[in-house]
Amino acid sequence: MNGMMRAVVAPNYGSPAVLTVEDLQIPRPDPGQIQLRVAAAALNGCDLDLLSGQMAEVAPLEFPHVPGSDFAGTVTEAGDGTVTEAGDGVDAVVDLALPADRLIEVSRVV
Repeated sequence: MNGMMRAVVAPNYGSPAVLTVEDLQIPRPDPGQIQLRVAAAALNGCDLDLLSGQMAEVAPLEFPHVPGSDFAGTVTEAGDGTVTEAGDGVDAVVDLALPADRLIEVSRVV
């Protein structure tokens, strides 16, 4: 996998109009984390509420923020201690305050 990825990025709180598409460095997974090639992602109503700042007191965002809490893809690399391996398909809904560019262990392998 090349060292860059395309991502939708929010530089600050605001409407969907603040979102831009940028090239970002692909983070490497630490132990207990996985890296995915995302095939499909969605911005849902909760993502938009977070982006608007409506939930900033309970779930503040760090900027720049890569939104997207619903996604599906294929594992490209797995850190030590994960239950997945490269090639596994996954879908997930993650903690809405967790930036999508952070690596997570998903709970469902499909």
